[in-house]
Amino acid sequence: MAETEPRVELRERRTSDLEHCVSALRRVHDADGYPMAWPRDPVRWLSPARMLRGWVALARRGAGGGADLGAERVVGHVLLLETGTPGTVEIARLFVSPEGRGHGLGAALLDVACGWAGGQGQSVVLEVVAAEGSPAIALYERTGWRRTGTVTAEWTAPDGSCVELHRYIR
Repeated sequence: MAETEPRVELRERRTSDLEHCVSALRRVHDADGYPMAWPRDPVRWLSPARMLRGWVALARRGAGGGADLGAERVVGHVLLLETGTPGTVEIARLFVSPEGRGHGLGAALLDVACGWAGGQGQSVVLEVVAAEGSPAIALYERTGWRRTGTVTAEWTAPDGSCVELHRYIR
């Protein structure tokens, strides 16, 4: 049987997904340098104390008739975090692995997280590194996010330099 395009499922993240999320994050870091510095404890980085909910995009290769040819593979991830401001949550840890790109998964992950937040009566914000020509910034602006300002991060780049962040709201 001929192999078909991967089938993608978006669902709430489970504890059992974390090892696969770390593998996907490593592929993203190696390809794009996100996050800027590899975390000492990637599982903890993907599970911050302020986490409300998380979702993953899973890809499966299937054959004609819908039979799976292999295990699910995490190809995308997003979190919602508490902000400390009533009525507002934050998008964080959004990434799509290189093999998952070009299928609208970044936008789909944003939609599922924002849909959940909206259902809870929450507005959604995010911060992203202010880099010229950034694919992340292009995604946010293409999907209706509005830039509200630029701030200096409380953390520094691996070389010790300051990092500028654009803030967005949807």
